[in-house]
Amino acid sequence: MKICKRINFFTHGSSEVGFGHVNRCMEIGKQILATGANVRCNFEGIDDPHLVSLIKTQLDATFETAIDADISIYDRMDDPQRPEVFNSLLMEGLRSRSSHTVFIANSFEVPEIHPSVVIVGYKGLTARKVHNPNIFWGAQYTPIPRDVVFSPTKPWGRRSLSIGLGGGDKRKLDADYKDGRDQ
Repeated sequence: MKICKRINFFTHGSSEVGFGHVNRCMEIGKQILATGANVRCNFEGIDDPHLVSLIKTQLDATFETAIDADISIYDRMDDPQRPEVFNSLLMEGLRSRSSHTVFIANSFEVPEIHPSVVIVGYKGLTARKVHNPNIFWGAQYTPIPRDVVFSPTKPWGRRSLSIGLGGGDKRKLDADYKDGRDQ
């Protein structure tokens, strides 16, 4: 039998903020499990009992803190007023106890993080020209399926898309959406 890998989703959310981050983590966990991989999912940072209950209905997950993991995914909004800001001490602590770390960026710019961390970002909706194999940036990494991002015919329109992509300046997201759609 293969050794069970441990994936730690370092996220948080409530009915007021961060639910998209939690939902994305649940979807990633479900997709990994659907491959038949022998993994154990842990959600660190979830305090809301309703979210714990929701996650438990979707995944067989644990809710431990400060665990060692094979892969840790940092997907949270540490400052709702400034989504691009993240807690570098929390990030470094997570990296130090994980074999591999992924950071989901909430900004329009690639953050300065340890070079071993894989960075995934989508805001701006255009691929960034970065000469670093650990940085993945562009519309294909949105938390919304690509066919929705690039479809001008969806009935809910661009404003809802901006909200679904979270944070930032909605006018800039609308403009970037149009630029991405036109490519």
